Amino acid sequence: MARFNYGGQALIEGVLMRGRDAIAVAFRHPDGRIVWDSESLHQGPHAWRGAKAPFLRGLIVLYETLVVGTRWLVRSANLQASGQGLELGKGSVALLLGMTLLIGIGVFFLVPLLIAAFVTANVQADWVQHVVEGLIRVAMFLGYLALIARAPISAASSSTTAPST
Repeated sequence: MARFNYGGQALIEGVLMRGRDAIAVAFRHPDGRIVWDSESLHQGPHAWRGAKAPFLRGLIVLYETLVVGTRWLVRSANLQASGQGLELGKGSVALLLGMTLLIGIGVFFLVPLLIAAFVTANVQADWVQHVVEGLIRVAMFLGYLALIARAPISAASSSTTAPST
């Protein structure tokens, strides 16, 4: 039986899909056309001699997820911005990514840490703070899932027919 490994991520008005040998992206152009491209995975870090080694393979996929995914996300954002007569410069993209990183660290690391430290201030055992911190993170994640489950599905994403060309 053949084994297939596919994954992906959302882009602005599009999607990135990763297969065993290539990455393919498709997104909607502001004029309604579907724009697509593909990128081989037999170049760059994938071409290294030890790229299939278990630990190194995971690092390469992490690199791919962060760097390649962000690169395509920025490209799709630039495409959508061009439809409104705007252009995202490198400085604005770097500022946005830096702010996103700071907000992510603040919300998912510092907030649970501070709440757990406040709640367990009178407890002598250090492990209690770690448990409370973990429970806060799990509660935040479940709250997030409950919140997005309540979000209405847009008409564009619930359509079952393909657009005509």
